[in-house]
Amino acid sequence: MTLTKKTKQILIALVLVGAIVGGWAVWYVFFKPHRDVSSEKAAYTLTAEELNQAITDGKIATYIDQAIMVTGEVTESDAKHLVMGSVVCNFEETSPLDVSKAAVGAKVSVQGRVSTFNDLMGEVVMDKCTIK
Repeated sequence: MTLTKKTKQILIALVLVGAIVGGWAVWYVFFKPHRDVSSEKAAYTLTAEELNQAITDGKIATYIDQAIMVTGEVTESDAKHLVMGSVVCNFEETSPLDVSKAAVGAKVSVQGRVSTFNDLMGEVVMDKCTIK
């Protein structure tokens, strides 16, 4: 079977268009901007106790991958993590975490994304957190 000149041109054009579209798709996936949770409007505003109650009620899936604002008393704190009861907040290294605001016993409001629920420890893990 021999291809005509017109058929060859059409095939070459389709391959070129496919390569361009495929290259753009790969570029878009690898270089798209990251989500800035700190600038988003919080989908939910809760206390650490209300979030803990959602765990016991089995409604934690509602909050997964949502930007939420959690207010509570700090029970543990270091440069990258803050714990409010059963809520663990992870701060990015570039986050301007003011350690004096996050002293143990202080009441703080933290906005972040609920990333996971640790069923074994009974903890809600938040990432990309910022103190508000």
